[in-house]
This record gives sequence, structure tokens and C-alpha cells, in this order.
Amino acid sequence: MANIIKNATWAFLEELLDFFETYVSWAKSSLREDVARCKPIAQTLDDMEAIACDYILDSLNAFWFSLGWCTFFLLPSIILAVRLAKFYRRMDIADVYRNEVLEM
Repeated sequence: MANIIKNATWAFLEELLDFFETYVSWAKSSLREDVARCKPIAQTLDDMEAIACDYILDSLNAFWFSLGWCTFFLLPSIILAVRLAKFYRRMDIADVYRNEVLEM
């Protein structure tokens, strides 16, 4: 049963990826054949790509990289904190001062 579900899931995923690849190839071909014929529009698209990649996305790469590392270290630290919290609770409850007289 598990193999049937696994095979069906992979088949569905491959079908979705085929749809996506077909759409990307259609978009590329339509941009090359329809839009690229007109020189000002093609130049504008090239300039927009250069601006988006060189000035906006490259500066955000360090931000996303640091955000990824923070997430990478945040999840284990949360797990470690939850595991260590049970020892703190146990210590807090079990601290009973026996054989000591508290003076006021």
C-alpha cells in the first residue's frame, strides 16, 4: 500500500513539474518570438532584468542567507530549550529545604 501511494505521489509530482516546464518554455518562446521582435520592448526587458538581478536581488542574498542560518540554529535551540525546561521545573519543584530552620 505504501509503494502504491509513493508511486502515485511521484507520478502526480512529475505531472505538475511537466506542466510547469511547459509553461516556462511557452513563456520563453513567446518572449523571444513576440516581444523580442520589438527592439525597445526587448531592451526594456533586458534592463529590468539587469536592475532586478544586479541591484535588488544580489543585495538581498546576504539577508536571506543570514535569515536561513538563523532559522537553522533557531529550531535546534528551541528543541534544546524545551528539553532543558523539564529539568528546571523538576529542580524548582524538588528544592525542599529539609532539616533547616528558617529564621525570621
